[in-house]
Amino acid sequence: MSDCSPTALQQGSRRATAARAREGVAYLALEVCGYTGSAVADLLGVRPSAVYRAAQRGRATRERWEPLLAAGEGKRNIRKQRPV
Repeated sequence: MSDCSPTALQQGSRRATAARAREGVAYLALEVCGYTGSAVADLLGVRPSAVYRAAQRGRATRERWEPLLAAGEGKRNIRKQRPV
């Protein structure tokens, strides 16, 4: 995921690294943090249907994404954050 820039993620890039990163973001945002699909879609520059499909792929590889939450929990509680 180190090769994925925030710009590529926000512009709906179809490169493999951006798609994998988007899977993780979509899974964590929808399933864990409780954001709506349309809110996440606006942030990622894709349609809500693409967010839901990405979240399904992210759920299948959740062991890859959930440690990111554990690493950041000491800093702030992102589960209670809402998108701008």
